[in-house]
Amino acid sequence: MSFILDAIKKSEADRKKSQQTDIYSLQDQDIARPSVHTHRSRWLLLCFALVILVLTGWYLWSPLLNYISEYDAANKDVSASVVAEDALDQKETFTPVIETASTATADELMPTYSINDSLPPNHQIKELWEQPVSFQNQLPTLDFAFHVYSEVAEQRTIIINDRRLTEGQMIARGLKLHTITESGVILFYQDRFFHVDVVTQW
Repeated sequence: MSFILDAIKKSEADRKKSQQTDIYSLQDQDIARPSVHTHRSRWLLLCFALVILVLTGWYLWSPLLNYISEYDAANKDVSASVVAEDALDQKETFTPVIETASTATADELMPTYSINDSLPPNHQIKELWEQPVSFQNQLPTLDFAFHVYSEVAEQRTIIINDRRLTEGQMIARGLKLHTITESGVILFYQDRFFHVDVVTQW
């Protein structure tokens, strides 16, 4: 009989054991649950990595855009300066032609005078260095040694080529001393009046 009782107690204990959760079943539940959590954590990790990538790209892209815009601006400045230099070169190339044409036109428009004419207006009397080179080369040699200017025309005198001259006298053939000025002389040669600055040459 005690053998039967022991068997009943044992079966009862086994039944109670089967109803209680054991360590192995808890481990099985813990192993099963993380599969859902692992799936969620992967998505979170992926989203976090994506946010990091976007922020990093934005952080790096901003200086890159600034560098590109500065590079474009520098290229535009360089191309603008090259265009300006080309335009300046072209201007320099064509300027002498234009100046020559304007000088010739001005010389053609200058009125011609005779040796006994009165003095023209001041704007028509140019300096010797402003005259054409061909005209300057035809002038006789002029060597100035002494210059006296006075408000009284009769007291004015100058020494040219070792000759003491007053206003109205001839220096050489076709070359006349017309007026002695405060700074030099006004001469007449080949149908034109011109001024020679004597004082600054000393």
